Amino acid sequence: MKKQILGLIIAASFLVGCQSTSEDETAGIKETPTIESFVDYHNEELNQFITSDMGSIAQTNNEIILLLNGDKSFDSGSITIKEESKNVLSNLAKLLKDKPESEVFIAGHTDSQGSKKFNISLSNKRADSVLDLLTKEGVDSNRINTYGFGEAEPIATNMNADGRKKNRRIEIRITPISEMFDEKE
Repeated sequence: MKKQILGLIIAASFLVGCQSTSEDETAGIKETPTIESFVDYHNEELNQFITSDMGSIAQTNNEIILLLNGDKSFDSGSITIKEESKNVLSNLAKLLKDKPESEVFIAGHTDSQGSKKFNISLSNKRADSVLDLLTKEGVDSNRINTYGFGEAEPIATNMNADGRKKNRRIEIRITPISEMFDEKE
């Protein structure tokens, strides 16, 4: 009798410890079997917290490009990230931690005000500020590269304040690591 009770206790504890995951628990888990689905997923997630006043998102077949508006990211001449951009970058960090199958490139850009040497330095420091924030939020720094372009790649004219504001920006490229995907296409 004692052996039967002990057997029932062991069997019951085994069953409790080996419960299967319910459909509700697995519904939130998304697999990313292809690069295209990885990029689609990131696009959907980023669109949930990137507003048009904060920046824009572009999607290609092989990467996501997040453009953060300079006037929302940094004060003029500063490398300190504004609070409103910190929230966006914190959400980005969560996404990058949850889906580590990518490399990240952070590009800093400036307008043409100031010397070229100053603008290169400023854009590098801004890109590094974003890197620092992402790594403090838990993103592996080995996945991230930065570069400061200074004023070399304007997206608008530097002849007026509105154009200069557009040129002061941070660009973040999220590129899937192709070796980590099962391409079934």
